[in-house]
Amino acid sequence: MKYIFKTLSLAMLLVITSNVQAVTINEGWESFDPELGYGVAEYTVSNNSGSAIYAFVVGNNDATNVWSNNNGWNSTTIDAFEWNDAETNINYLGAIDNPVFTSSLGKFEDLFTGYSQALMYSFNYFNQKGLNANPDAQPIASGSTVGGFFFTTEELASPFIAIDINGNIVGSGEAINAVPVPAAIWLFGSGLLGLVGIARRKV
Repeated sequence: MKYIFKTLSLAMLLVITSNVQAVTINEGWESFDPELGYGVAEYTVSNNSGSAIYAFVVGNNDATNVWSNNNGWNSTTIDAFEWNDAETNINYLGAIDNPVFTSSLGKFEDLFTGYSQALMYSFNYFNQKGLNANPDAQPIASGSTVGGFFFTTEELASPFIAIDINGNIVGSGEAINAVPVPAAIWLFGSGLLGLVGIARRKV
């Protein structure tokens, strides 16, 4: 009995800790038209890394439109050729002499295996500086969760990378549309109670 309980407790701890990542991106439908087979979806970025996120890129072959409701954020689609071109840069540093080139982050086909297009959201650094600075324009700070990144698509779940101001990849993984962790824990807890009941019957 004690052995079963210890084993299940350890398994539950592993389930919880496996859900902790430096950066996670959840995606969900705002609206979906089953007759047309596509809809509007939203990315929500949770930044648990030690750096602010100034750009993130998500592979998606079917997206046709991409936009953001967040002040200071640009959005666009980018294909493998554009990504691997030495002249393509992520324009968020606000310094012409210090751009971050997409090609320096790695080859498109290695970062977004199986995809030919990605959605790129990048913070425009100019929005924080100069005469027309907008105080509401912010990157995604460490420890924060920010939504409002939209796109139209036929499918969800895609590989992503998140990038800091210096062009370092601070997070990567698969964008998820998953059961919330509390619900997963509730399901796991129900199973645990069932096993305890079975063990008591055998005693």
